[in-house]
Amino acid sequence: ETWGELIHYYRTRHPIVVGFVILGTMGTAMIMSNIHKVNDPLFGVKKYKVGYH
Repeated sequence: ETWGELIHYYRTRHPIVVGFVILGTMGTAMIMSNIHKVNDPLFGVKKYKVGYH
């Protein structure tokens, strides 16, 4: 199955779970990027962009 089908499947059956997963993933990416920005600004920005795409 493609990611689109999986996402659609979970979104229709477990919208709350999908919402939490998306929020958790975004939150983790932001926290990770902030930690890396403190240590190495360039690496942090790259990590942040990778996490979003």
